[in-house]
Amino acid sequence: MIEGIRFDFNSGNLLSLAPQAYAVIVADVEAFQMRYGSTAAIAGKFGKSLNNDGETIEVITPLGVNIKKVTYGDRDPWPAEADGDGFSLELVNPGENPDPNDPSSWGASTAAGGSPGVASGQGGGGGDNTYDAWKIAQFSAAELANEAISGPNGDPDGDSQSNLLEYAAGTLPKDGQSVSSLVVSEDAGHVTVTLTKAGSAAGLTDVLEWATDLQVFSDATSSFSLHSQEDVGGGVSRVIYRSNDSREMIGDNARFVRRRVDLN
Repeated sequence: MIEGIRFDFNSGNLLSLAPQAYAVIVADVEAFQMRYGSTAAIAGKFGKSLNNDGETIEVITPLGVNIKKVTYGDRDPWPAEADGDGFSLELVNPGENPDPNDPSSWGASTAAGGSPGVASGQGGGGGDNTYDAWKIAQFSAAELANEAISGPNGDPDGDSQSNLLEYAAGTLPKDGQSVSSLVVSEDAGHVTVTLTKAGSAAGLTDVLEWATDLQVFSDATSSFSLHSQEDVGGGVSRVIYRSNDSREMIGDNARFVRRRVDLN
């Protein structure tokens, strides 16, 4: 690799790799394993860092033969989600040997923190898409040691949304401007509820509840059906649920609607 970093695989820890297998080179092994676990094969360590604005990466054999060379960027048509929002830049369908210099050959990772050591979309450092894996990708070691900051009920950015809701909705727990909303409206006489969901979030219960007051809520999941789902990027979808019965038939049951998220 050239420009920002240089790494010699002959001096690394991994001298062979099985077909379609993955390996990573990291700046700090201990910090990487604390964040992603110890499943990923680590070829070795590198110094410095790649340029976030764009750079050239080249893989060369010991005889000087070029294997791959790519110059990436951070502006359109390169994936915008991978530009500073916590998502990595990942090659789409690598088994088909796509042109690495074609921006359409690349996409943002489906989860914040990327998926080092495994195929795209299979999580980070071993494919674990649980809340614990998500918080490791979002918080520093010091923050992880403080349950009030990184725990499911924490709200480090003060946006009145818990970490668990941010995990379920696909928002960022340390960015007060990155918030999810629950919009209740009507469509042809039926109640609709619009919200966002992270496609990679697993290990939780995510349900709609309603009430005639703000005291006693009941599960309303069976009273709604999926109306539409739209990919809004970064592995997040905008989902609209529509009541099975009309607003008139529901009466005051839908006077208040909320989203409840719990860890399984």
